[in-house]
Amino acid sequence: EKLSKRRGAVKLDKAALEARMAADGWTKEEKPRESSTHVDKYWIDPKDGKKCRSIVEVARKAYPDMLEEAPQRPKKEPSSGPLACRKGCGRCFGNSGARGSHELHCDGTPKP
Repeated sequence: EKLSKRRGAVKLDKAALEARMAADGWTKEEKPRESSTHVDKYWIDPKDGKKCRSIVEVARKAYPDMLEEAPQRPKKEPSSGPLACRKGCGRCFGNSGARGSHELHCDGTPKP
């Protein structure tokens, strides 16, 4: 199974990583939250006893050779036309609401 986390997106083979962690003595602690049904999972480093909050964090700390950078998504091209923002602020569109509330483009030119 491949995991992909978007923040500094990475790919890793979770099953292979968990097998290697088990062989190296990592332990998993599951702690239920008091106010919900959510269970927080922590992985404890056998060397220093420090907790990691995610399996990706474990891989970054102890097994960087098992990480692979995920390909970056292509950035969207800015819209064109009279309602498109000329500077890319993302707020100068013709739709209603907060994103379309400007009467002027961010460069000072009036919207049509």
